[in-house]
Amino acid sequence: MKFAQSLIILVLSVFAAEPTARAQPKLDLLDGDRIVFVGSALIEHEQQGGYIETMLVSRFPGKHLMFRNVGYSGDTVSGEARGLCTGWSTFETQEQGLNRLRKIVKEIRPTVLIVNYGMNESFNGPAKLPDFISGLNMLLDMLTEDAKDSGAPGVRQVILLSPNCHEDLGRPLPDPAEHNANLKLYSDGIGELASKRGFTFVNLLSITEKLAKTEHLTSNGIHLTPTGYWRVAKALEEGLGFAPRAEGKMLPPPPMPGDANQDANAGAAQAEHLRQLIVAKNFDFFNYFRPENDSYILSFRKREQGKNAVELPQFKPLAEEKDRQIAELSVPKA
Repeated sequence: MKFAQSLIILVLSVFAAEPTARAQPKLDLLDGDRIVFVGSALIEHEQQGGYIETMLVSRFPGKHLMFRNVGYSGDTVSGEARGLCTGWSTFETQEQGLNRLRKIVKEIRPTVLIVNYGMNESFNGPAKLPDFISGLNMLLDMLTEDAKDSGAPGVRQVILLSPNCHEDLGRPLPDPAEHNANLKLYSDGIGELASKRGFTFVNLLSITEKLAKTEHLTSNGIHLTPTGYWRVAKALEEGLGFAPRAEGKMLPPPPMPGDANQDANAGAAQAEHLRQLIVAKNFDFFNYFRPENDSYILSFRKREQGKNAVELPQFKPLAEEKDRQIAELSVPKA
């Protein structure tokens, strides 16, 4: 009898040691989610290729998701790059720039935020790290509160991405060693903030450091090339804890930029079509949210082209119609 009991205990312990299921991914998008990308150049430039967004959309086929990119090159957590030009050498204050960000977030009413700051601030060195963390905390408080505007359900999930690494492309470009040391401090600070607030953190610094060992990711050490975005998008799948793609149930990733055989596989061709539709949708939203020559349309030179401001809202339904098409195209076709 004792032998039988021992055998049962041994068998149960073996089964208990086996994982019963794969850990849940760090990002789970629901039908109807409104996802907003917020950040500086890394985020703004992503909309031009759409590789990260395509990777996420194709992970949730058929779901009606609304992605909006409000990235702004040169921006910081205080919104200093977002102010309109109000004169030949005069721009709005940081507070006004931050209010522009808050206004568009209130309008979108996101349920998921994907936030990437720290690259620009890291050039200020270790001494300014506490100011950055304080500013990021304040920004996240404001954005999550603004997302509840007009009785919206508010933000369900926040994903914080660290800055990418400063790639060493050799001389005469600067040696990035010191800057990368600062980037690590800022990245660690973001990770600690995420842990304290219960947000998801993805260490983009370590991801890009690893990827850059085999192939260049950037054009100047900091800004990703299209191929760099493609590689980072694929690596983010692992960073977000996604399982391998279910063949037939999900589209494969879009082909690498410049791939001459991108039409050889039907699934890859559909994924590329999806990506191009996402880029077109981003272009429509950009023209609404941030028109080119905004000083002529909205600011101190609007006497010249201000009449064109009436066209800006006309881009919104164009983007919304593409949202519907994106949901349909995200489902693999037989």
